[in-house]
Amino acid sequence: MAIVLYFDTNVLCRPFDDQMVRRIRRETEAFERILEKIEAKEAAFISSEILVFEVQRIILAAKRAKVSIYLGLHQGYQSTTSETLAVANEIIRNFKLAPRDALHAASAALGKAQYFLSCDDGITRRFKTRPLSVNIGTEHRILEVMNPAVFVANMEW
Repeated sequence: MAIVLYFDTNVLCRPFDDQMVRRIRRETEAFERILEKIEAKEAAFISSEILVFEVQRIILAAKRAKVSIYLGLHQGYQSTTSETLAVANEIIRNFKLAPRDALHAASAALGKAQYFLSCDDGITRRFKTRPLSVNIGTEHRILEVMNPAVFVANMEW
């Protein structure tokens, strides 16, 4: 069974950021390794309405076009619904995430992702000692939030 992942927009953008910065290069290499696992069907990626919205707002047309290609690799899609907004509000209350970040996290949880990957230290640090956990109806969902380089190292990929 494939591991289900959700990417923050910054993960999809990493290959087009300044590769001279060691951290960015390491995160890019991790993302490329994850893409190999997606192509091998060992991992699956959930997209969302907020992810598509943010990609469409990338200012540079060439970068936007390249990042959009990654969206075509998704195996699931989470629309923004009233349930998404309710879960996002719970995440804002309980974890103090910014609204868009909370929408990403809610989309990941509703899409049944096991991992929410982000290059944003403000997000990953918040979940370093505890996973993101939310109630969705009668179900309690837990997902790990981490940097893609940490994820790849933990998975020994």
